[in-house]
Amino acid sequence: MNFSAVSFAYLVDSEETEEQAAVLSRSIRDLGGGLCASQIIAMRPETSRPSRRWNALKDDLQVIESVFAMEVELSTLPFATKAVAAGHAESRVAESGDLLVWMDSGSLVLREPAELLLDDDHVLGCSPVDHTLIGSPFSEPLDGFWEYVYRVCGVDRNSVFPVTSVVDRREIRAYFNAGLLVVKPQRGILRAWGENVRRICTGADLKGLLNGNPLHRVFLHQAVLAATILARVDRNEILLFTPHVNYPLHMHTDHPANQATKSMDDLVTCRYEGFFARDDWAETAPVSDALEAWIRTHLCRADS
Repeated sequence: MNFSAVSFAYLVDSEETEEQAAVLSRSIRDLGGGLCASQIIAMRPETSRPSRRWNALKDDLQVIESVFAMEVELSTLPFATKAVAAGHAESRVAESGDLLVWMDSGSLVLREPAELLLDDDHVLGCSPVDHTLIGSPFSEPLDGFWEYVYRVCGVDRNSVFPVTSVVDRREIRAYFNAGLLVVKPQRGILRAWGENVRRICTGADLKGLLNGNPLHRVFLHQAVLAATILARVDRNEILLFTPHVNYPLHMHTDHPANQATKSMDDLVTCRYEGFFARDDWAETAPVSDALEAWIRTHLCRADS
């Protein structure tokens, strides 16, 4: 895989995500090594308007903004916009042959992300979810929620395999974190994810499916992602990343001792969700002086 044949993309739909996206983009440019000059695409729903500050930042960081349309009813469901945006980003790069790295805006690239490059045998790179939550324990029968999601997405039960959740270390049916996905766009995985989310969210059975469970509502998009992958990708085509990729830094102290990173400098990418707003962040997760200085310069003000 040529380093130049990679595109990064993320969703921006508010001033908060704009601030996060600017820092993520800066981390790619400053810390991305051989991938620092990669194309970066900000996906924006047409109902969102960019701020003046964002317009200046994206131009400075050479970020391309791409506007997409989606049904109004989808915007009321948490994170449905993310799935639709990911599908549009995949469409945008499908003809170029680029590998697409889809990331949450609240993420950082901390060193050259060569681990994200897929070889000829893999079409998808991802990580298991952090916590089980609505995940389906592999040793137990499927519940009605997962039964429905599997059925709508066309999952063959023989394709289901177990993964171990990253933080609480439970064996569950394949269930992946939507915060970082690397795909070969020609396979249409992210477009199918967006379409499946749209199909379920606009269906007559949605209310019964969620059944008053707030976690089902919050993580529906991620359950649909898992089912979409199981329906379209063979197990041997999926690269499960090492713990140094997509590391949930905000959960650092919740990791088992043998799983927690020894230094932020060892991480390839992370999600942080307010971690750097804490006064003691540099003591909580060890970090080199150089990386600490970069974070304090570019991120702490945006995350406070």
